[in-house]
Amino acid sequence: MTVEVERSNETRHLVDYADSDLRDTLAALPSGTTIPVSLSRVGARSNVWRVESLHRQAPVGGPNRAAPASN
Repeated sequence: MTVEVERSNETRHLVDYADSDLRDTLAALPSGTTIPVSLSRVGARSNVWRVESLHRQAPVGGPNRAAPASN
């Protein structure tokens, strides 16, 4: 899945998820949905990310807000 970070318009490629329910939830969202998520980088040099969690409210310090761009 490819997403765009709302604040910076960066594109990130989601390749791993904390669990399958999280993956299914994100996959079911319509394109353009904005939702705060926690991401961690997978690997040191590539633009691939793991989704750690979804947030109902923005966490302290600000989230990596991402909107699905395409699957």
